[in-house]
Amino acid sequence: MNKIDTLIAYLFAIQAFAKDIHYSASGEAFYSKHLLADEIYKGIDEQIDALIETCILPNDTPCPIEAYWYKAMEITENITGEATFEKLLKLIQATIELINVQDNFSKITNSLIDDIGKDLQRKLGLITRQVG
Repeated sequence: MNKIDTLIAYLFAIQAFAKDIHYSASGEAFYSKHLLADEIYKGIDEQIDALIETCILPNDTPCPIEAYWYKAMEITENITGEATFEKLLKLIQATIELINVQDNFSKITNSLIDDIGKDLQRKLGLITRQVG
């Protein structure tokens, strides 16, 4: 997988992990954890959509959605046990590291990837406060 495909897979993994936390939140701070997981999930569909429509479809190649899901499962399979914000934090950090690797993309693609990185950095800040 190239960087764009891998980034899409990471976004699928973040999305799935955040929903896992959302649905399994319980206990004293249930509602705030539930809402924070939703905040992390929010907007990722649009980011995936923008990457696919900007970087995959114009190349007239099939969109390998199934491959993205398999890669997302591979990414998260080493994250065992209950889904936690600590584990989600590490997943987002790994995604930001992937984004920070310089590539020779078009200005439009770089701008899109930068915007995704900024959003993930904001979400990382929210999670850092949660696990603080």
